[in-house]
Amino acid sequence: MAQLGVNIPMIRPDVKSDNRKLKWKFLRMKHRLKSRSDQSIKRIPHMTDPRKLASMQILNLLFLTTWMNRPCMFGFVVLKMVKLTLDDGLSAMASVAFAGFGSLLCYMLQIKEGVRYGKLCLDLLEQFQSRAYMSRCYAFVYGMIFAYTRPWEEILEPLLTGQRVGLQSGDTQFANFDGYLHALFLLDGGKVHIDVVMERLQELTSMEDFHNNFKELGLHCLV
Repeated sequence: MAQLGVNIPMIRPDVKSDNRKLKWKFLRMKHRLKSRSDQSIKRIPHMTDPRKLASMQILNLLFLTTWMNRPCMFGFVVLKMVKLTLDDGLSAMASVAFAGFGSLLCYMLQIKEGVRYGKLCLDLLEQFQSRAYMSRCYAFVYGMIFAYTRPWEEILEPLLTGQRVGLQSGDTQFANFDGYLHALFLLDGGKVHIDVVMERLQELTSMEDFHNNFKELGLHCLV
């Protein structure tokens, strides 16, 4: 990443200075975005620098890994993706950046702002006609942003769509994640028998990362 001109700090979650650094960067980005309308963001010229596009792709690959295994670094990954978008141009991966940013806001109970960036994420998906990032965007937008404001019944179908598109596009990690969230919402709504849900979860958690982080991930999703 450093060779591409993008630096992600090695964050130590138990060190207060690192946590303050993340908070400071987050507040700066929040203030910067406050002066930008959604339309002005969607009109940003497209990113053309191959090095910046490569950086965005690497950050995109780190998106789920850091969220699951290094949550203290997830915020830095998201903020770097948003900054690259604002500074160097719009790409299809900007949809992932704003999905992550919106989820951070909702996690801090800044729901109205989080929903704004969830909607912006979906607008960018449509603008770029990109199915490659639909699965991961749907997981975060519907499972972690819109879930705060919409009835759970309205969340289920998009999560299944995200799972299906992820399997078709090869984004299998997020296809599993969409299905996992779908099963959790079914469990929460009490619409299926618990044995059916557990069978579904057993299939979805076949990946080692999901198996190892099952309890932590489930609690995090339902915060």
